[in-house]
Amino acid sequence: MTSSSKPAMMTLRSLLKLTAMVPSCLASLAVYWGQAENDKQQTDLLFYCSSQAVDTINLAFVSRFGQKYIDEDNSDGFVLNLSNMCTQYNDYRYSCPKVNRDIKECQKLGKKIVISIGGEDNSNEKYGFIDDNEAKRFAHILWDHFAEGHSANRPFGDAIVDGFDFDIETRDQTGYLELANELKSIVELNGTKDYLFTAAPQCGLNERDMEQLLDNFEMDRLYIQFYNNKDCELLSDGFNYYDWANEVISRGHSSTKLYIGLPSASKAASSGFIKDVGRLQDVCKDILADSRVNETFGGLMFWDASRGFDLYERDSRDSSYIFRAWSALNALFGEGLGSGVTMTNDTGGQTVDNVTCLF
Repeated sequence: MTSSSKPAMMTLRSLLKLTAMVPSCLASLAVYWGQAENDKQQTDLLFYCSSQAVDTINLAFVSRFGQKYIDEDNSDGFVLNLSNMCTQYNDYRYSCPKVNRDIKECQKLGKKIVISIGGEDNSNEKYGFIDDNEAKRFAHILWDHFAEGHSANRPFGDAIVDGFDFDIETRDQTGYLELANELKSIVELNGTKDYLFTAAPQCGLNERDMEQLLDNFEMDRLYIQFYNNKDCELLSDGFNYYDWANEVISRGHSSTKLYIGLPSASKAASSGFIKDVGRLQDVCKDILADSRVNETFGGLMFWDASRGFDLYERDSRDSSYIFRAWSALNALFGEGLGSGVTMTNDTGGQTVDNVTCLF
């Protein structure tokens, strides 16, 4: 593909079409969406999908599940918390028509939409299983309500997600390995497409809430949270990406890609925000240059979308923080292998020519 020397002004429709055409070797970037971290404000899902920078969006969260935390008369129930994007009825039923439409439009653009379970374990949002059998049953509930199964109470209607994300932040590990294995079995038996299996562990290797799951189930991606954990954050002396890479390699999980998870704004987490994307670029450059671990590198993950695209972290050219981070990572992806693609950022103003690929 070649770019014109004088590219015409692009309409939003043509920009969205171009989004789906960008080569897969561009830097991968995932965001979490649904919690309206930006002062309880968030834009529709499709807005974030239309950004060139984003290729995967995790819908956060299915935040309460398990018989211990759901009324006994609603054993199939769960709490879906997407802030202001759904209408909740009695008996744990949800209607999210705008999310339904946006998921399908996002997928037309080549974006992956993943349902995330868990999140912060607090007094309002509790989750967990009594035993392995309950976890296996919940796998079928997730499949029927969000994937290719069938239920009269599908929150997103006929929209089908592209995967399952585990953001488990509780010490009780009962059932999560069985949940993942059962979901994998259902996909292999009944799925008509590939599904992503991802997890978002905190960066501390010695304090893992998903140790049993991660040791025994090969995830496609790990979105490692290098924030809210000062001992192992990206700019700390204890930054431990290489330890995580060695863990994955030693387990024989050769397909697992590691993502550097960061806050998308100074207010998105208590610590770990990297305002200067050049420093983030330097860290990624070192990883990509290290033949021992570079094949484990997958990209970047940000919490969350609403803050990462808001007005407060934009630069003098009105580029969002997430776009700047994505551009900095793409700048590392080789020279002389240009795709010739000309892309417009999420503000509609700045262009990035001849994006190149390393792999």
